[in-house]
Amino acid sequence: MKVLSLVLLLQIIYEGHAFYRLGTVGVGTTSGTIYLIDANTLFLKGFSANEAVVFRGGSGGNQVTATTNSALSNVNMMLDGDDDWLNVSPIEVRTASGDQLITSFDVPGNIQIPCSAEYLGKFSRNGASTYHSLAGDVFYDALNRRLFVAGLYLDGNAPAAYMWLDTNAIPTGSGVRAGYNGRYARVDDVNNQDTNVTLPIGGVHTGYRSLSVWCEAVSQSFGHISIPQSSDSFECSTTYGFVMLGNSPPTHGVSAKVYVLGPNTIGLKNLYFDGSAPATWYWAGSTSNVHDGFIVASEKGSLAALGTRNNANIVLTLPTDFDVCNTNFLGLYCVQASTSFGQVYFSTEYGCTNCPPICKTVTQTTAPSFQCQDLSSTDQLEYRYDPTNSMVTFRFHTCNLEANQYFAFGLSASSSGVAMAPNGDVVVCQYSTTGVVDCSDYDLTIRSQCALSGGSYNGACPDTVLTGGANNYINTQVESINALTTFTTTRAVTTTDSHDRDFTPGTPQYIIWARGGTFSSPTSERWVLRHATSERISVSSPIQIDYDSTSTCPQPLECPMSTPAPATPWEIPPLCINSMNSEIQASIGNTGGSQGYKAITGKDGWGIAWYLNDILIPEVYVLRGTTVTFHVNGGNDPADSARYHPLYITNSNEGGISALALAELTITETVLAGLGYNEVSETVSDLSVGPYCEWTETQGNGDNFNTFEEYKNTLVYSCGSSVTSGSFEWTPDSNTSDLVYYQCATHRLLGWKINVVDDLEECHTLLNSSGHSLLPFFSLLVVVLDEAHNIENISRDSASTQITQSQLDLARNEFESAPHKMPNAGEDVKSALKHLSAMSLSLMSWLCGQDQFLEQESFENYSHSWLGLDAVKEFESFGLTHNIMQLQNKHIECLFEVLFQKKDEDEDKIFDENNEETSRFKILSNSTVTMLEWLFVVLSNILRPDNKYTEDYIVSITKKPISKHGYVEKNKGWISTTKAPSWERTLNFCCLNPAVAFEALSTTHSIILTSGTLTPMTSFVSELNCEFTQKFSANHIIKPEQVWIGMLSTGPQEVRIEATYRGLEQFSTQDEIGHVIESVCESVPDGVLCFLPSYSVMDKLRERWKSIGVVKRLCELKHVVWEPRGSGKADAFKEDMNSYFESITKGRGSLLIGVCRGKISEGIDFADAQARAVVCIGIPFPNFKDHQVQQKRGYNDRRRRDGCTSLLSGSQWYEVEAFRALNQALGRCIRHKNDWGAILLVDARFSNQSYYNSLSKWAREKAQSFPRFSVAHESLTRFIASRTEKRQI
Repeated sequence: MKVLSLVLLLQIIYEGHAFYRLGTVGVGTTSGTIYLIDANTLFLKGFSANEAVVFRGGSGGNQVTATTNSALSNVNMMLDGDDDWLNVSPIEVRTASGDQLITSFDVPGNIQIPCSAEYLGKFSRNGASTYHSLAGDVFYDALNRRLFVAGLYLDGNAPAAYMWLDTNAIPTGSGVRAGYNGRYARVDDVNNQDTNVTLPIGGVHTGYRSLSVWCEAVSQSFGHISIPQSSDSFECSTTYGFVMLGNSPPTHGVSAKVYVLGPNTIGLKNLYFDGSAPATWYWAGSTSNVHDGFIVASEKGSLAALGTRNNANIVLTLPTDFDVCNTNFLGLYCVQASTSFGQVYFSTEYGCTNCPPICKTVTQTTAPSFQCQDLSSTDQLEYRYDPTNSMVTFRFHTCNLEANQYFAFGLSASSSGVAMAPNGDVVVCQYSTTGVVDCSDYDLTIRSQCALSGGSYNGACPDTVLTGGANNYINTQVESINALTTFTTTRAVTTTDSHDRDFTPGTPQYIIWARGGTFSSPTSERWVLRHATSERISVSSPIQIDYDSTSTCPQPLECPMSTPAPATPWEIPPLCINSMNSEIQASIGNTGGSQGYKAITGKDGWGIAWYLNDILIPEVYVLRGTTVTFHVNGGNDPADSARYHPLYITNSNEGGISALALAELTITETVLAGLGYNEVSETVSDLSVGPYCEWTETQGNGDNFNTFEEYKNTLVYSCGSSVTSGSFEWTPDSNTSDLVYYQCATHRLLGWKINVVDDLEECHTLLNSSGHSLLPFFSLLVVVLDEAHNIENISRDSASTQITQSQLDLARNEFESAPHKMPNAGEDVKSALKHLSAMSLSLMSWLCGQDQFLEQESFENYSHSWLGLDAVKEFESFGLTHNIMQLQNKHIECLFEVLFQKKDEDEDKIFDENNEETSRFKILSNSTVTMLEWLFVVLSNILRPDNKYTEDYIVSITKKPISKHGYVEKNKGWISTTKAPSWERTLNFCCLNPAVAFEALSTTHSIILTSGTLTPMTSFVSELNCEFTQKFSANHIIKPEQVWIGMLSTGPQEVRIEATYRGLEQFSTQDEIGHVIESVCESVPDGVLCFLPSYSVMDKLRERWKSIGVVKRLCELKHVVWEPRGSGKADAFKEDMNSYFESITKGRGSLLIGVCRGKISEGIDFADAQARAVVCIGIPFPNFKDHQVQQKRGYNDRRRRDGCTSLLSGSQWYEVEAFRALNQALGRCIRHKNDWGAILLVDARFSNQSYYNSLSKWAREKAQSFPRFSVAHESLTRFIASRTEKRQI
């Protein structure tokens, strides 16, 4: 058996076409593409030169030359040499006069070309223009009956167009489809592609008179060329079948029909191979021994082992020096197992005779071979250094490159690693939709799109627009076959261009590479659009090239035939702009990966884009006639072009107008707002400059997120300077186009659409359907929360809830009975009710099954609690998970949608005979509806997959008796007895982090917290997880002489008062507090408010004062009202307050005794005589033994131990809560600028500096400390007398 080495395998690879493109000239005035058609003939395509040109190969007696007769201008011509070109590589192109080298081309030694070929001409329609821009130069190899097309072009807009061989000189549709480059599919968008035309497998070889591109849908030729007839005598039987050695059935299912299409071209029709065998190749040999053979490259030119072939139609080309006359067999062979899976024999006895000669030689050349570097799975670089002319040649192979996209490669800006800027030196290759090929020198001066800055260009710019720069890349050519595009270009090792970096043969160099989109530049060329966010860029994986290495790629690059489906764009909510909502804030941000800018607009972005009202490129709808104000934060330093982005309104869908003077672009672009133009200096002025504010990524680009909201939550917003935003106004009128754009004046493609409309119905519809109806609204809101001193507690409460066993039982019964009340309900509603009923039963069963774990807290009170993650495990134990919650949430939405509709239909029936609302929807009770709403809000937080809020919750069960006494019948008589109590179990979800609920306001523009008693303010930032950059504590509106504030450590009996739990247990302290209040009531007219720390203290003092006569004496001085305890005594409280105010009006005066955090300490206005004094006894710390207080203190301490040092400790939070309640009570007696009153802080602990500092600013400034009560009383008496005298005057 003959096994070929890797070197031999590489020697038999078939490269190129049956004619060979030497390359493209683009130097000075000489341009065009040069082909080697046969051994003696050059073909010049689209060639121009201002003088005659000489083509020369070899030297001395082995020299071959050909010369054009004169100057040429975009001509096609055949140019015969005086000998064989194949052995005189390289072929030089020189001027005829002066013999100056223009460029040179190598001729590879492993190409196959015909001995002679005939130029048939161009595609035409009987002299008329072709359809769909069909173009190409057609050649005919009569000896081998092959057709070739140089530079095939078709715009791809036609349906069902195919390469077609017709039996008539002018196509009529009588013929067969032909393949191009082995493909028998339709001809789509083909751009400057050199093409082999192949016969259909199984077709005959004679009788075709024309070649065309034929549209089967309309039976129309887009253009054709006639084929000369030939009398050559090559013959071969047309059909064979794979056979096995011996009589065994085919191994691995191998089968095919084999056709000889030409002397060295073989077609396999309906080839099947299961692909499961190891190391299997196409295999051919010239002897009868099937084990003695060589590998034949695959239909794609690859030497990789074969995979599955399922009824494939393919064309194979035998390697150099082999044809069907000297090759005996072709088959599929497993080298590892030394087994043939099937073969067919080509010997003269099977009919193959008179094989024509094929001109093929191996060129002996000194040119070095290419080195190869895989850049990615779909990008490959080949390079070589030629020391004879100090030139470096590059070949870039890339997959699925579209027209107006670029591929770039070059030297890193750093010699020690990978860096793009400043001054990375790259070559950017691209081809346009019209087939123009270009490889241009670029200097990456900064990481920015190329733009004018201070009168000169800066950014990723072509050297040709930079001072002293030039394009030093020559011999550029491109080939596009299927999805693979190959660029070839050459540059000298060293240039005189200051924008070029030298190549250093002998020393490895770091490279950078990228690919992406281009834009139409001011010079009408297309420039690089993207920078830092290009589709691929080798920054994370440094790559070096080494000119002295012998590196090769594992195999030729093969592109996937199908391109990935385009990314689905995010749903971005529109902005609906009218006179009530006419402000737009604009800043810069990342484009959001494949689902962001490109997917939304269909255009390649630059890596950054506009964010309007904190939303990535929203489509804007503006009500015609509305004046819109844009506040722009895109940078204000023109010298820093990468961070200078003036916003303007235009009719251009790309923008970037500042690259030229405005006057030069008025023909194609109209500026509607945002820019001004100075006619004298012919310069553009940017009206919308402000600080550079940017949304930047912290967790990768948008490809990692399903929605923009998820992506937005990972962005960080930052602003450069404190200067104000640049602003301008724009009012679209009746003359304004329906569609315009907001763009950047200095860079292309940062913005999106503005729809000018006569009503906003479409915008509101889009907004609602997107599910973001509140997002744009919130982003414009300035939220002002008045009386915000309780915002932390309110936020915690709004993310907490309680569910009782009775509620769950009621809900389950209602879910089960609801179908009977809704006989016409759909299956979706019935299914929802069934699932919710099952969930209620599961939750109730679990709740009742936890009794064994409950611990006794007090007499007949039991409880048990779980921290967040432990609670999640408990819920998962009976099937309550995040996914189940999502499903149940859909059931609730389905149910509520029907119930709301039902409520509307039965609105007049919603009340019972007592005129009381019996049910919110008559189907589910208010209790059930409310429970469902709150339960799913809380569980959605706890069961989030990322556990973001899980540890912010404590879940507990409490068990308390609801009745335990009754009567039973015994021995025919009734006796009182104690029966087993009826228990109520409650499931408590306690949120310990107010930021869980407060985060809902994070998308607003601004949040302002106001209150007369925000002090102390230390907790707001840490508790609400919101940075309040501005803090302001105003002076009180009243004058100093209008208020008296005294801090008392003793009472009239000089007994020290500390209103702590232990201090208040002492009768002496209780009595002394009573004496203080008596003294105040004697000295202060009208109304007096007294605030105690808690209801338990109030009950304790009331009982003691009754026993020692204090209550009696107080009642003699004033009408005394005690604040009722509990929330169910609204009528009694109202009566007490009326009696309090009435007694003051009648001149007797009143004393109202209540508690901090009670009904009277917050929210009630006690103006003027209604409260001339406020007496605060002690410091109202929350109940230390309260379960939630203990949990909150523990939560804060745990968070601090886990590293959240910005959070207050448990004790610090506890103190803040006390003084915020105290400060709220202090302000009850000063209600307007002319009011006056006295405040007494009765507790020796106020002498503690930290406690004093926790008082409101206005109280601290006016407070006096009195170590003896007599001094304080004397001062208070003088203050009251002075205010009373002024009132009488």
